[in-house]
This record gives sequence, C-alpha cells and structure tokens, in this order.
Amino acid sequence: MTFEIARGVRAGYVTRMKTIITVAAVSAIWFCGNSCAEPEKASQPVHDEIVEKLRLVEDKDGFTNVRAGNSVESKVAGKVLSGSVVAVEEVKGEWAQISDDLGQGRNLFVHNSRLKKLEGWKQAAGTPAKDGNAAGVKSGGVEAKVTAAPFVAAEHKITKEKEYVKEVDGHTIWGTDGNLPTKSLALTLTVDGKPVTLPAEAIRDLYQPNMETLALLTKGKPGEHALVVMQNSDGAGGYTVVWAIAAGKYAGRTIITY
Repeated sequence: MTFEIARGVRAGYVTRMKTIITVAAVSAIWFCGNSCAEPEKASQPVHDEIVEKLRLVEDKDGFTNVRAGNSVESKVAGKVLSGSVVAVEEVKGEWAQISDDLGQGRNLFVHNSRLKKLEGWKQAAGTPAKDGNAAGVKSGGVEAKVTAAPFVAAEHKITKEKEYVKEVDGHTIWGTDGNLPTKSLALTLTVDGKPVTLPAEAIRDLYQPNMETLALLTKGKPGEHALVVMQNSDGAGGYTVVWAIAAGKYAGRTIITY
C-alpha cells in the first residue's frame, strides 16, 4: 500500500508473518469402491488464510492513520490510502493490529471501523507462460501481466552482512533468504484497456516471481476495487505480494512474509 511517510515507515506498506501460507490452488484424488476415482474440486487460487487476514481500507478522508498504539492519542506512524489493503494480525477491541513493514516488532494499529473484510470477492487464477517467465490474469475489464527478467548484480548496490545479502539498493529484498536474487519482476495493469500508472515502489524489492501463483480478486465493479496477488520465493525467502487498484488507479501494495 502507498504511504504518506511518517518517520520510520516507508512507501509500500510491508507486512511480516511467521508461518508459511500456500497460495496456489491444490487438487487431490479420492477413491471409492473398487476402482472409482474422481478429482476433488480445486480450491480458490488464493488461500483462505490470506483472504481472511486482508482488509480493504475505506476512509472518507482518502487515507487512514496507522498508529503506534490502540488509541487516538497514540503517535501516528504512517498513513495508508483508502482503497489499499493491510494484513491484520489481531483485532483488539476497536483496533486492528497490523504487521510491521520493517520487521522491527513494532505494534502498529488501524481503527477497525476503517477496515472491511473481503467478503464476496471473486477470484480468478492467472495463466503462466510455458517458459515460466510471464503470466497474465483478467477479469471484468481488469488485466494484470507479470514478467520476469534476470537480476544483474552489477547494476545494483549490494549490501552484505558477512556472507548474507542484507539489502539491494538500500532496501530490504523479498524472495530470498540471504542469497542474491536471480530474477526480478515487472508488472503492468490495465482497467478497461487503459494503462494504470505504477510508481517505482510498486515492484521495488520484489524478486523470484512464481508465475503459477498469479491471481486476481475483484468485488462489484472490478475497476473500482481489485487486488492482484502473487506468492514468490527462491524456496526459502517466501512472501505474498498484494497490489491494490481503486477507481482505476494504483492504491498501493502490502507484503505478507514468512
């Protein structure tokens, strides 16, 4: 999600979680009688555990405050745009605690009245290219395309802590667990055929795309609210990224890490 920055909070609100969550749809086979076999219906492309954590931000002011405590007297730690999303860790009375984008264990809160569950949202699974370097998904006039490109370390400033990669170009990276990325990603969005302008931070720090996991969530008129979801990793540094579209414009992103 996109921020008006308060000190210590960066644009593109990032959430951290402890447990791995599977996003890709899973199918299974069950058996009956002597040889009867029938495939079980595939689940939704975005796992219920992710959907249940996500909240759409709705505020008549166009943004809502992220606070350092569960009180209106608590310090404002940042502002998240209306139409974006956050990931909720716990609801405490009138306040929802959301995960810290910097992974510093800070307690961050949004008033629960500004958050809406994703009830009744439709899901569409993406289609990956055969070479595994691209994928697309479309629903109700909203279309998202993701492509992968080799990561060229020589074109970036790499910061290491001992033998582990700590930052790329001064930012925490998502998709590896201390290793250099091998692939970066690019994203294009259109609503009713019109390109959606994306800031650099929409895809900054995102690596190791898994094209099999691309999905689109929409509600009502898809151009009014839509979420593009992917789960990416190199096998260890997994994360789920959720890009938000509101009223045909990019509203921000959130990242769920584990």
